[in-house]
Amino acid sequence: MNARLVLLAGTAACAPGEPLGSSTHALAQSITYVGKQSITDFTGYGQHLQYWPLFGRGSPATARRTDDEDCIELTPDFANFKHHYLFDGRTFSNDALGDPIGTKTRGGYANWAIFTLPDGRTGRSGTFYDESNIDNANNTVNEMRINVGSLHELCLNLVTDNTAGEHDPDVRLEARSNDVDVSLAGHPDLSFDGHPDMYTFLYQGTKEDDVIKIRMQCSSASGCRGAGLGGMMVSHVSTCTTGNGGPDAGLDANAGDAGTGDNGLGAGDDRGGCDATGAESGSELLLLLLGLLHRRRRVT
Repeated sequence: MNARLVLLAGTAACAPGEPLGSSTHALAQSITYVGKQSITDFTGYGQHLQYWPLFGRGSPATARRTDDEDCIELTPDFANFKHHYLFDGRTFSNDALGDPIGTKTRGGYANWAIFTLPDGRTGRSGTFYDESNIDNANNTVNEMRINVGSLHELCLNLVTDNTAGEHDPDVRLEARSNDVDVSLAGHPDLSFDGHPDMYTFLYQGTKEDDVIKIRMQCSSASGCRGAGLGGMMVSHVSTCTTGNGGPDAGLDANAGDAGTGDNGLGAGDDRGGCDATGAESGSELLLLLLGLLHRRRRVT
Protein backbone atom coordinates (compact mmCIF):
# COMPACT_ATOMS: atom_id res chain seq x y z
CA MET A 1 0.00 0.00 0.00
CA ASN A 2 1.34 3.43 -0.97
CA ALA A 3 0.16 6.07 1.47
CA ARG A 4 1.54 9.22 3.04
CA LEU A 5 0.11 10.74 6.20
CA VAL A 6 1.03 14.36 6.85
CA LEU A 7 0.76 15.35 10.50
CA LEU A 8 2.67 18.64 10.39
CA ALA A 9 0.31 21.60 10.82
CA GLY A 10 0.44 24.03 7.95
CA THR A 11 2.34 21.75 5.56
CA ALA A 12 1.22 21.13 2.00
CA ALA A 13 1.83 17.80 0.27
CA CYS A 14 1.18 16.57 -3.25
CA ALA A 15 0.30 12.95 -3.94
CA PRO A 16 2.37 11.17 -6.64
CA GLY A 17 1.21 12.38 -10.04
CA GLU A 18 -0.86 15.21 -8.59
CA PRO A 19 -0.14 18.55 -10.29
CA LEU A 20 1.33 21.40 -8.29
CA GLY A 21 -1.24 23.82 -6.94
CA SER A 22 -4.05 21.24 -6.74
CA SER A 23 -5.45 19.03 -4.01
CA THR A 24 -7.67 16.01 -3.75
CA HIS A 25 -8.82 16.69 -0.19
CA ALA A 26 -10.45 19.57 1.63
CA LEU A 27 -8.09 22.23 2.91
CA ALA A 28 -8.70 24.85 5.57
CA GLN A 29 -7.11 27.69 3.61
CA SER A 30 -4.79 28.20 0.66
CA ILE A 31 -2.85 30.98 -1.03
CA THR A 32 -1.78 30.64 -4.65
CA TYR A 33 0.39 33.03 -6.64
CA VAL A 34 -1.53 33.87 -9.82
CA GLY A 35 0.90 36.14 -11.65
CA LYS A 36 2.28 39.58 -12.45
CA GLN A 37 1.06 42.18 -14.90
CA SER A 38 2.22 45.62 -15.99
CA ILE A 39 -0.60 48.04 -15.17
CA THR A 40 -1.47 51.65 -14.32
CA ASP A 41 -5.27 51.58 -14.83
CA PHE A 42 -7.01 49.67 -12.04
CA THR A 43 -10.56 49.91 -13.34
CA GLY A 44 -12.50 46.78 -12.40
CA TYR A 45 -10.47 45.93 -9.28
CA GLY A 46 -10.73 46.65 -5.56
CA GLN A 47 -14.30 45.58 -4.82
CA HIS A 48 -13.48 44.43 -1.26
CA LEU A 49 -10.65 46.78 -0.22
CA GLN A 50 -8.48 49.59 -1.58
CA TYR A 51 -5.56 51.49 -0.09
CA TRP A 52 -3.67 54.17 -2.04
CA PRO A 53 -0.99 55.96 -0.01
CA LEU A 54 -0.41 59.70 -0.53
CA PHE A 55 -2.22 59.67 -3.87
CA GLY A 56 -2.55 62.64 -6.22
CA ARG A 57 -0.20 65.08 -4.48
CA GLY A 58 1.12 68.01 -6.51
CA SER A 59 4.30 68.44 -4.48
CA PRO A 60 6.71 66.03 -2.75
CA ALA A 61 6.04 64.89 0.80
CA THR A 62 7.83 62.28 2.90
CA ALA A 63 7.53 60.60 6.32
CA ARG A 64 3.77 61.17 6.45
CA ARG A 65 1.25 59.11 8.39
CA THR A 66 -0.41 56.10 6.76
CA ASP A 67 -3.78 57.82 7.38
CA ASP A 68 -2.70 61.19 5.97
CA GLU A 69 -5.50 63.15 4.32
CA ASP A 70 -4.03 62.27 0.91
CA CYS A 71 -4.23 58.53 1.59
CA ILE A 72 -7.29 56.70 0.24
CA GLU A 73 -8.63 53.86 2.39
CA LEU A 74 -11.77 51.96 1.36
CA THR A 75 -12.62 48.87 3.40
CA PRO A 76 -16.22 47.75 2.68
CA ASP A 77 -15.51 44.10 3.59
CA PHE A 78 -12.59 44.61 5.99
CA ALA A 79 -12.14 46.23 9.38
CA ASN A 80 -10.96 49.84 9.35
CA PHE A 81 -7.19 50.15 9.42
CA LYS A 82 -5.46 50.90 12.73
CA HIS A 83 -2.70 53.39 11.93
CA HIS A 84 0.43 53.86 14.06
CA TYR A 85 -1.24 51.72 16.68
CA LEU A 86 0.93 50.38 19.50
CA PHE A 87 -0.99 47.20 20.28
CA ASP A 88 -2.06 43.97 18.61
CA GLY A 89 -4.40 44.51 15.70
CA ARG A 90 -2.35 47.30 14.09
CA THR A 91 -2.40 47.40 10.30
CA PHE A 92 1.21 48.43 9.64
CA SER A 93 4.46 47.53 11.39
CA ASN A 94 5.85 49.86 14.02
CA ASP A 95 9.37 48.41 13.86
CA ALA A 96 10.88 51.36 11.99
CA LEU A 97 10.06 53.65 14.94
CA GLY A 98 10.50 57.39 14.18
CA ASP A 99 7.77 60.04 13.96
CA PRO A 100 5.22 58.95 13.02
CA ILE A 101 6.12 55.58 14.46
CA GLY A 102 6.73 52.70 12.08
CA THR A 103 5.59 52.47 8.47
CA LYS A 104 5.24 55.85 6.73
CA THR A 105 4.09 57.28 3.39
CA ARG A 106 5.66 59.34 0.60
CA GLY A 107 4.23 60.89 -2.56
CA GLY A 108 4.08 63.78 -4.99
CA TYR A 109 7.37 63.06 -6.81
CA ALA A 110 7.34 64.09 -10.47
CA ASN A 111 9.13 60.92 -11.68
CA TRP A 112 6.71 58.55 -9.95
CA ALA A 113 3.98 56.79 -11.95
CA ILE A 114 0.49 58.12 -12.70
CA PHE A 115 -2.36 55.77 -11.70
CA THR A 116 -6.02 55.56 -12.64
CA LEU A 117 -8.00 54.28 -9.66
CA PRO A 118 -11.04 51.99 -9.86
CA ASP A 119 -13.39 54.98 -9.45
CA GLY A 120 -11.78 56.78 -12.40
CA ARG A 121 -9.64 59.26 -10.48
CA THR A 122 -6.23 59.85 -12.05
CA GLY A 123 -3.20 61.18 -10.21
CA ARG A 124 0.42 60.79 -9.16
CA SER A 125 1.00 57.60 -7.16
CA GLY A 126 2.59 57.44 -3.74
CA THR A 127 3.87 54.64 -1.55
CA PHE A 128 3.95 53.39 1.99
CA TYR A 129 7.40 52.26 3.08
CA ASP A 130 9.03 50.47 6.00
CA GLU A 131 12.65 51.35 6.74
CA SER A 132 12.97 48.30 9.01
CA ASN A 133 12.75 45.94 6.02
CA ILE A 134 15.98 47.13 4.43
CA ASP A 135 18.21 44.01 4.43
CA ASN A 136 15.69 42.40 6.78
CA ALA A 137 12.42 40.53 6.16
CA ASN A 138 9.57 42.20 8.03
CA ASN A 139 5.78 41.94 8.25
CA THR A 140 5.27 45.48 6.98
CA VAL A 141 1.50 44.89 6.79
CA ASN A 142 0.68 43.23 10.11
CA GLU A 143 -2.96 42.52 9.33
CA MET A 144 -5.99 43.45 7.27
CA ARG A 145 -8.96 41.71 8.89
CA ILE A 146 -12.02 40.37 7.05
CA ASN A 147 -15.23 41.54 8.76
CA VAL A 148 -17.90 39.82 6.63
CA GLY A 149 -18.95 36.18 6.68
CA SER A 150 -19.35 35.72 2.93
CA LEU A 151 -15.81 36.35 1.67
CA HIS A 152 -14.46 32.81 1.14
CA GLU A 153 -12.38 33.56 -1.98
CA LEU A 154 -10.55 36.74 -2.89
CA CYS A 155 -7.72 38.18 -4.96
CA LEU A 156 -4.98 40.16 -3.21
CA ASN A 157 -3.41 42.72 -5.57
CA LEU A 158 -0.08 44.32 -4.62
CA VAL A 159 1.14 47.24 -6.74
CA THR A 160 4.80 48.21 -6.87
CA ASP A 161 7.64 49.47 -9.11
CA ASN A 162 6.04 52.92 -9.25
CA THR A 163 8.70 54.93 -7.34
CA ALA A 164 11.67 55.09 -9.76
CA GLY A 165 13.44 52.30 -7.86
CA GLU A 166 13.29 53.86 -4.39
CA HIS A 167 10.90 51.44 -2.66
CA ASP A 168 10.88 48.15 -4.58
CA PRO A 169 10.67 44.92 -2.52
CA ASP A 170 13.53 43.50 -4.57
CA VAL A 171 14.43 40.68 -2.16
CA ARG A 172 11.07 39.43 -0.87
CA LEU A 173 7.37 39.93 -1.48
CA GLU A 174 5.24 37.50 0.52
CA ALA A 175 1.48 37.10 0.87
CA ARG A 176 0.47 35.60 4.21
CA SER A 177 -2.32 34.79 6.61
CA ASN A 178 -2.19 33.43 10.15
CA ASP A 179 -1.76 29.91 8.77
CA VAL A 180 -0.10 30.01 5.37
CA ASP A 181 2.26 32.08 3.23
CA VAL A 182 3.64 32.24 -0.30
CA SER A 183 6.91 34.08 -0.90
CA LEU A 184 8.27 35.30 -4.24
CA ALA A 185 11.83 35.48 -2.91
CA GLY A 186 14.03 34.15 -5.70
CA HIS A 187 11.15 34.00 -8.19
CA PRO A 188 11.91 35.40 -11.69
CA ASP A 189 8.78 37.58 -11.51
CA LEU A 190 10.31 39.58 -8.66
CA SER A 191 12.10 41.97 -11.00
CA PHE A 192 11.80 45.72 -11.50
CA ASP A 193 12.19 47.92 -14.60
CA GLY A 194 10.61 51.21 -13.53
CA HIS A 195 7.16 50.35 -14.91
CA PRO A 196 4.37 49.64 -12.38
CA ASP A 197 3.42 46.02 -11.83
CA MET A 198 0.63 44.27 -9.95
CA TYR A 199 1.23 40.92 -8.25
CA THR A 200 -1.93 38.86 -7.66
CA PHE A 201 -2.47 36.13 -5.07
CA LEU A 202 -5.60 33.96 -4.81
CA TYR A 203 -6.82 33.30 -1.25
CA GLN A 204 -9.32 30.43 -0.83
CA GLY A 205 -11.05 29.09 2.26
CA THR A 206 -11.14 32.45 4.02
CA LYS A 207 -13.75 33.42 6.61
CA GLU A 208 -14.72 36.29 8.87
CA ASP A 209 -11.90 37.46 11.19
CA ASP A 210 -9.20 35.90 8.99
CA VAL A 211 -6.33 38.27 8.25
CA ILE A 212 -4.10 39.14 5.32
CA LYS A 213 -0.45 39.93 6.05
CA ILE A 214 2.36 41.08 3.77
CA ARG A 215 6.05 40.51 4.40
CA MET A 216 8.65 42.45 2.39
CA GLN A 217 12.38 42.99 2.15
CA CYS A 218 14.65 45.15 0.00
CA SER A 219 18.39 45.49 -0.44
CA SER A 220 20.43 48.47 0.67
CA ALA A 221 22.76 47.73 -2.26
CA SER A 222 19.98 48.74 -4.67
CA GLY A 223 19.54 52.10 -2.94
CA CYS A 224 16.19 51.09 -1.46
CA ARG A 225 14.80 53.47 1.16
CA GLY A 226 12.43 50.85 2.60
CA ALA A 227 10.29 48.41 0.63
CA GLY A 228 6.68 49.41 0.16
CA LEU A 229 3.70 49.36 -2.16
CA GLY A 230 2.05 51.98 -4.33
CA GLY A 231 -1.32 50.41 -3.64
CA MET A 232 -3.11 47.40 -2.18
CA MET A 233 -6.45 45.99 -3.27
CA VAL A 234 -8.61 43.02 -2.45
CA SER A 235 -10.68 42.20 -5.50
CA HIS A 236 -13.49 39.86 -6.51
CA VAL A 237 -12.28 36.33 -7.21
CA SER A 238 -13.38 36.66 -10.85
CA THR A 239 -10.51 39.13 -11.43
CA CYS A 240 -7.82 36.55 -10.61
CA THR A 241 -6.33 36.16 -14.07
CA THR A 242 -3.01 34.56 -14.86
CA GLY A 243 -0.20 36.93 -15.71
CA ASN A 244 3.39 35.78 -16.12
CA GLY A 245 3.06 33.09 -13.48
CA GLY A 246 0.94 29.95 -13.43
CA PRO A 247 -1.09 28.42 -10.59
CA ASP A 248 2.08 27.24 -8.87
CA ALA A 249 4.32 29.78 -10.64
CA GLY A 250 7.41 27.71 -9.85
CA LEU A 251 7.25 28.68 -6.20
CA ASP A 252 9.54 27.31 -3.57
CA ALA A 253 7.75 28.03 -0.32
CA ASN A 254 10.24 26.10 1.80
CA ALA A 255 12.38 29.07 2.73
CA GLY A 256 11.34 31.29 5.63
CA ASP A 257 12.73 33.78 8.09
CA ALA A 258 12.69 33.46 11.82
CA GLY A 259 13.19 36.37 14.16
CA THR A 260 11.59 38.59 16.72
CA GLY A 261 8.76 41.08 16.69
CA ASP A 262 7.01 41.35 13.34
CA ASN A 263 9.69 39.22 11.66
CA GLY A 264 8.98 35.91 13.43
CA LEU A 265 6.86 33.14 11.99
CA GLY A 266 3.87 32.00 13.99
CA ALA A 267 3.08 28.40 14.73
CA GLY A 268 1.61 26.53 11.81
CA ASP A 269 3.15 28.72 9.09
CA ASP A 270 3.25 26.79 5.87
CA ARG A 271 6.46 25.57 4.32
CA GLY A 272 5.06 23.30 1.63
CA GLY A 273 6.42 23.06 -1.89
CA CYS A 274 3.02 23.15 -3.62
CA ASP A 275 0.64 26.04 -3.27
CA ALA A 276 0.59 26.89 0.42
CA THR A 277 -2.26 25.41 2.42
CA GLY A 278 -3.33 25.50 6.03
CA ALA A 279 -3.51 22.61 8.48
CA GLU A 280 -6.33 20.13 8.38
CA SER A 281 -8.45 19.84 11.50
CA GLY A 282 -7.44 17.39 14.23
CA SER A 283 -10.59 15.33 13.72
CA GLU A 284 -9.85 14.92 10.00
CA LEU A 285 -6.33 13.72 10.74
CA LEU A 286 -7.54 11.27 13.35
CA LEU A 287 -10.11 9.80 10.96
CA LEU A 288 -7.48 9.51 8.25
CA LEU A 289 -5.06 7.75 10.59
CA LEU A 290 -7.72 5.30 11.78
CA GLY A 291 -8.72 4.60 8.20
CA LEU A 292 -5.16 3.84 7.17
CA LEU A 293 -4.62 1.52 10.14
CA HIS A 294 -7.88 -0.32 9.38
CA ARG A 295 -6.95 -0.70 5.74
CA ARG A 296 -3.49 -2.00 6.65
CA ARG A 297 -4.97 -4.71 8.90
CA ARG A 298 -7.21 -5.85 6.04
CA VAL A 299 -4.30 -5.99 3.63
CA THR A 300 -2.01 -7.95 5.99
